[in-house]
Amino acid sequence: MTYVIHGATGAQGAPVVAALAAAGRTVTALTRNPDAVVPGAQHVVAAGYSSAADLTDAYRGAEGIFVHLPVAPEEDRQTYAHNILTAVREARPDRVVFSTSGFPVDPAIGGAAATLAAGLADSGVSHAVIAPELYLENLLMPHVIGSVREHGVLPYPIRADFPVGRSSQSRPRTR
Repeated sequence: MTYVIHGATGAQGAPVVAALAAAGRTVTALTRNPDAVVPGAQHVVAAGYSSAADLTDAYRGAEGIFVHLPVAPEEDRQTYAHNILTAVREARPDRVVFSTSGFPVDPAIGGAAATLAAGLADSGVSHAVIAPELYLENLLMPHVIGSVREHGVLPYPIRADFPVGRSSQSRPRTR
């Protein structure tokens, strides 16, 4: 059994690969680049979101899948969401973990993340949806941290009374 990780070289996928590798799990890294080197992954597969058939092949026999939708035009994101759902329904992995990357999953709002979350719920496949609204690393962006240093103000566009889920994308530190 293997774990299939989308975006395995990116800010979300790389820490997942590292954690699974540290736990002794077999990891298949999905990337856009077939020549990518992904520390901790036993297999690297170039599989884009635009091919349901490629995703189905990658998902078949997987114990778990970690997926998030890339930042792209909404029309493309909808296509990707439908392709992921087609692959999940065909391949029937044991579990899917979907990170919304801060995009809304409310069906009333709509969007690809909402489509994917609802489709996973209807798929009959065990799944979890992680829906952070704020990544702590975003607070280190130059325009944010600069204002904190220079003016003592955290300029983040969130109402004071708005509860926000936070998550870290950082790789686990090793000593």
